[in-house]
Amino acid sequence: MSELEQARALALAAGLVLRERQPGATSRAKPDGSPVSDADLAANQVIIEGLRTSFPGDRVVSEEADDAVPAAIGAGRTWLVDPLDGTRDYLAGSPEFAVHIALLEQARPVLAVVHHPATGRLYEALAGRGAFRGLGGDRGRLRASQVGELAELRVGVSRLAPGPALSALLAETSLGQRAVAMGASVKLTAVAESTLDATLCLHGGEKLWDSCAPALIILEAGGQVTDVDGRSLRWDGPLEHRRGIVTSNGRVHQGLCDLAVRYWERR
Repeated sequence: MSELEQARALALAAGLVLRERQPGATSRAKPDGSPVSDADLAANQVIIEGLRTSFPGDRVVSEEADDAVPAAIGAGRTWLVDPLDGTRDYLAGSPEFAVHIALLEQARPVLAVVHHPATGRLYEALAGRGAFRGLGGDRGRLRASQVGELAELRVGVSRLAPGPALSALLAETSLGQRAVAMGASVKLTAVAESTLDATLCLHGGEKLWDSCAPALIILEAGGQVTDVDGRSLRWDGPLEHRRGIVTSNGRVHQGLCDLAVRYWERR
């Protein structure tokens, strides 16, 4: 079984666990204050055991690791796993949660799978080979939108925790009129399939496992993914994107970054 086939199978298996456990799921607070549910841990076990069995020489880094998470990813083959992206949405009974699995080779994303268990949607990408949604006869190529005016962008933003910088930007600019509040990485895959044109994350707390898989899918769909300074995201350094994340269809990306960085500096 290839890496993509295995990642796809594990994402679907983890998604089944999450769907079955969502009613009545219990949780506790992690040291950083964020919640972790029993379902996170069960889905994580499915993915981690599968990857370590199939690819014993690879490093596996997960949000819900049962061992020490490294301070930085470094080189080599590394799997980045978020078994439940959007735990707060999940615990609230929302359908907006996802499973992320990505593979890095020499600190470069080469494979990505994102699964939305509530809808059954599966998104995947291989570096240089495009991004796709669906399986079998329903599988179709993803392409980012063609919207080319900043004022016309449909921007996906966090529903639960937009933060002061993003809240101010939405209140004071025309982007707020077309903003769409969404949970987890649902808004990121929406950029890849052109139902949204951009997303903004104006804080430095997003982790690599939150962003890696959907970022590659957006890039392979023809979009763009950077920090607020317009620089490509790094995958070999700290586990957080400390200068935020801007994604778009690529048409007016620099203008979006110019706007985002102004509000970033006002934080």
